[in-house]
Amino acid sequence: MQTRLRLVLVVLVLCLTLVAGPFMAQPVRADCGLNNNSFEGAYIDHFGGGYGYAAPGWNPWFQDGPDQSFGKNWRPSFGGFDAGYLGGKRVHGGSWAQKLGTQWATHNAGLYQRVAVPRSSQVTFTAWALAWSSDGDDPTSVSGPGNYRLSVGIDPTGGTDWAAPSVRWSDPRIEYNNWIQLSISARAESDAVTVFVRGQCEFPVKNNESTWDDACLTVVPPTPRPSNTPQPTAPPTVTPTPEPTATATPTATPVTGSICVQAFNDKDGNGTRGAGEEALGGAQFALIDAGRAETSSPALGTEPFCFGGLLEGSYTVKGVVPVGYAATTPLEWTVTLPPGGSPTVALGLQALPTPTPPPTATPTPTPVPAGVALASSMGRGLYGVSGVLLALVAVALLFGPRLLRRNPPQA
Repeated sequence: MQTRLRLVLVVLVLCLTLVAGPFMAQPVRADCGLNNNSFEGAYIDHFGGGYGYAAPGWNPWFQDGPDQSFGKNWRPSFGGFDAGYLGGKRVHGGSWAQKLGTQWATHNAGLYQRVAVPRSSQVTFTAWALAWSSDGDDPTSVSGPGNYRLSVGIDPTGGTDWAAPSVRWSDPRIEYNNWIQLSISARAESDAVTVFVRGQCEFPVKNNESTWDDACLTVVPPTPRPSNTPQPTAPPTVTPTPEPTATATPTATPVTGSICVQAFNDKDGNGTRGAGEEALGGAQFALIDAGRAETSSPALGTEPFCFGGLLEGSYTVKGVVPVGYAATTPLEWTVTLPPGGSPTVALGLQALPTPTPPPTATPTPTPVPAGVALASSMGRGLYGVSGVLLALVAVALLFGPRLLRRNPPQA
């Protein structure tokens, strides 16, 4: 009896499993919707020369220039960190993490992956990231960072151009030597979407670097429309109603940001503002938008000046050096402004040395030999006496004959 009861229970459990199986929650995919979400495996060199190693399933991208002579927008070096580096502090999960970085240069770069999804799906992309930016070489500390920003993006059309206007980026975040999770959502407009990770730094400090790990793409397919809805055999009777007065739909106010500028006294001339390097007045700046429209600032005081009311996009900032100073930083910057962002451009200035006028030379009298001096003195004396003698001779010639006629000499 017990054997027969056990057999019935086993058969019942099997039937329930077969019937309820399709409705039970499915396990989460190990790759979290991506190809190699944890950046493991044998890295592939995309550039050659050992500078373009990216995790399998991922492709590197970078902005090439402009202003590379000033250390702006260089191609970074791509590679990987294993769990043994810094005691595993550069790996968030698994055995490896993807890194990219430059030295003494800025970059705007990252990786991307194109993923097939159902059209009109709601997709969310997340990734863990860690930034290190420093004037020093100790990877556990940060000094004089270069404003390193981290963000993730989605192109809902499936394009692979990071600069395309269809790419939606998360708000950039600045945080150093801590793992942070970034996220962005969109609705798929094609049969595939492309996900991006992005590291972007503002100043060319000695080390600018970001590390990426444990990415994930969640996909919520669109709800299918029912196809078996019964159609009415006759249209219902519609009672006419007065037309409502159209209400104007308020226009969404675009989110604007600002770009702030300031000059500082770069006493050590290293192009980076350090402690004790105060703000300087007298500099001027110009802001140029994508349409080449230019806006100039007044001559600055010691407070920053902000070009406000700016829409997201790419801008060019140019600085003008005041008289008596030399620039220690570039005089032109390309600034990518996110919605509502407020980046700052700092112009380093160093005072020119003031030229010291040479002392006025006092003429030294030329010595005159004693004999020459004596003769000169005697000459001047004789010249004075000769004038008197000439005067006496003239008087004698005028009045002498008269005196002689009146008083003839006695014999």
